[in-house]
Amino acid sequence: MIGVALALLLPSVLGWLVVAVLLKADRTTGVLERLCLSYPLGMSLVTMQMFVLGLLRVPLTPGLSVLPVVAEIVVLWYWLARNQGLALPAPSLGLFQEMTSTRNSPSKKIALIFLTAWAFAKLASILVETGLRPLWAWDAWSVWSVGAKLFYHSGSLLLDGPGQDFFGRGAVRRYIAYPVHNPLMQVWISHWVGRYDEILVKFSTPFYLASMSLY
Repeated sequence: MIGVALALLLPSVLGWLVVAVLLKADRTTGVLERLCLSYPLGMSLVTMQMFVLGLLRVPLTPGLSVLPVVAEIVVLWYWLARNQGLALPAPSLGLFQEMTSTRNSPSKKIALIFLTAWAFAKLASILVETGLRPLWAWDAWSVWSVGAKLFYHSGSLLLDGPGQDFFGRGAVRRYIAYPVHNPLMQVWISHWVGRYDEILVKFSTPFYLASMSLY
């Protein structure tokens, strides 16, 4: 699980720094909103870079996939430290203020507390369920994961093989018009885990849901 944690943390740090650059003049977007933007943006940048490397026929090895991300984090961190500092924006306390405000009736406060607790419990249950079973839905396997497994074991996007296998199409008739963001996320996690694990490669999805829900 340490490998999965690092696989999710590194893109989040990259996304946080990019958000800090994009919102450098913004003083209204708080910490929570920035966190919710950081993971999806950072992971998208990671898979886009892996896609470009694959198009250039650069092997999709752990080192070559991770090195650009680490370099970008270092450069962005240095630039922010030199130009605008790394101070955190003010935290967003809107929901907490609504729960404690004297303007709201006790019933509204109770409803807000209940709904917030339910939302967090639901997100937690999805995270737990993700770790309980491997890939089992045929659509998820055939559309996303079979391509991820082929990309991981071949270390490429399969652009130079026979026509019937181009881009992983030959395996279970994969529909190659679908974007490869999801498969490359699974490849990224597999690089950190050291193998293609049909349980662990799914852990990117709950964090997308959490980012969207909290935002």
